[in-house]
Amino acid sequence: MSWLLAAAVAVATPAADAAVYQCTAGGQTRFTDQPCLKDAPEATLPILGSVPAAPAGDDLARRYDERTARDRKTRDQASAEWIAEHERRRQQSDAVRRGLVEGRVVPGMTPAQVESVLGVPARRVEANGVPRSWTFINGRTRHTVDFAGGVVKRSVTRTRRRR
Repeated sequence: MSWLLAAAVAVATPAADAAVYQCTAGGQTRFTDQPCLKDAPEATLPILGSVPAAPAGDDLARRYDERTARDRKTRDQASAEWIAEHERRRQQSDAVRRGLVEGRVVPGMTPAQVESVLGVPARRVEANGVPRSWTFINGRTRHTVDFAGGVVKRSVTRTRRRR
């Protein structure tokens, strides 16, 4: 049975040293196992599986190590930036959560969160439906909340003096 398999593989596999001819017709070059002309010479092909030698003085290992070090440095820098941004966002989220619990407005809150803390504003300044500045009045206290990018940028509370 194994001799049958070996015979099938031998028939299906072309010979490695079969002749190859290079034909050019109509400006197009093609390679074939049949000669284009009667006395066409075989095409000269490179030996497959060979790797050209590196130029003298070229240290492939050193170049590999340098490239690996550059890649590692770039990857480490990107990771450090991601970690710093993640930490900044986590701290911002914690500050907003504390502000909601304590009933005060802090930078980073959304308009809905501001309304949940201070109620409905007495005056709204908006541009194209995006909040810019809200003013809340409670007796002598005036609270102004400025928005940028859809979140609180600044919050100022002023109390008027009695006359």
